Amino acid sequence: MLGKNVWSNIISSDGTACHSRGMDFATFDLHFTYLRTKIVDKLGLSYCSTQELNGLIDTELPGRPHFQCEILDVRGEELEFHYRDVLECIQSLYGDPSWAQEMVFAPE
Repeated sequence: MLGKNVWSNIISSDGTACHSRGMDFATFDLHFTYLRTKIVDKLGLSYCSTQELNGLIDTELPGRPHFQCEILDVRGEELEFHYRDVLECIQSLYGDPSWAQEMVFAPE
């Protein structure tokens, strides 16, 4: 069982944290860090912190097409038009497996 003894050392049966029962914060932090490491190891995650997860999201996920901006002069007034490339949007939608159940390829 994952970290049962460690968890019982951190949280008592009445739900109070150990540092409120006299355990110093450094010891509490050490137990908590150990437990977190065991959970990450058991789950087989490729990251250990939210910073590492955000780094993976920023560098390895393709994301959506970026917006582009064009300033057009219409009768002497400058207007900003924000848009995305339609072909890039279609490629993004068709390439995203989370939309697979929503795609319809034949008339209903």
